[in-house]
Amino acid sequence: PLYSSAASDVYKRQEERVAVCREHLERSLDWKGMPLGILEMRRHYGNYFKGFHGIKPFRMKLVTSSDPNELFDTLSEIEEHFAGVEIV
Repeated sequence: PLYSSAASDVYKRQEERVAVCREHLERSLDWKGMPLGILEMRRHYGNYFKGFHGIKPFRMKLVTSSDPNELFDTLSEIEEHFAGVEIV
């Protein structure tokens, strides 16, 4: 197919995936507000971080937190932890 909605197919570099996920979260919060913007984002994290070996503790923080600041901090942690790591 010419287009795939899965972030893991479109963005191969981890920096791109984290940046797009961060933007998606920002827009979700702007559009839907709290808490709906956070709750609806939870289903997308698996696609954004598919292929990140060792992502589970970070993903668990993303899907259990209700605080936007904590979510953005976790995305920054993911960016730092996986910097330079090849995604399979």
